[in-house]
Amino acid sequence: MYKKITLLLLLPLFMCSSLDLFAQEEDDEIDQQIPNNVRDSDKRWKWERAFIGGDVGAYFGNETYIDLSPSFGYFVHDRVAVGLGAIYQYYRFSDKPAKFLFKTSTYGGRVFARGYILEQLFTHAEFELLNLGVLDPATYEELRRENVKSLPVGIGYAQRFGSYSAFNIMLLYDVLQSEFSPYGNRAIIRMGFGIGL
Repeated sequence: MYKKITLLLLLPLFMCSSLDLFAQEEDDEIDQQIPNNVRDSDKRWKWERAFIGGDVGAYFGNETYIDLSPSFGYFVHDRVAVGLGAIYQYYRFSDKPAKFLFKTSTYGGRVFARGYILEQLFTHAEFELLNLGVLDPATYEELRRENVKSLPVGIGYAQRFGSYSAFNIMLLYDVLQSEFSPYGNRAIIRMGFGIGL
């Protein structure tokens, strides 16, 4: 199971590395002309390759939903980004005539990898671990809390507004399909942003 998860998270890396195969020989020739101390400095951490962002969403009324999921990422290559994030979701449903009120919170974390096929088109894979409430289908009361693993993978579109900043929209599918997965057997549409530091 964990080998499959690792493979799916690395999938964007493999896809993008194949795009650079033809340019590798040229890069090697250029590298031979660059002094070692300059070449080594290119491998060091660069803050301009880091970005912060995440997903934010909300709606209000009889049903209230709030999603605050910050993330931190880093472009390890011009076409490959990796990162991690926290997840917090709040859901509340009230029916005043029936004097019914239900509320719950979901929280957890994720690690992700993203590979850019084109400047604006990318593949995305992430592993999430969520702690969420399991409901009694008859009474809609929370029976207990469960830790649930999910593995959303898919494609995305980035509307860039800087070298490492973008507004992203993704179409994902949870391939693990755990028993209590909040995604179910359906597509996940996610919108978020990343702002370069």
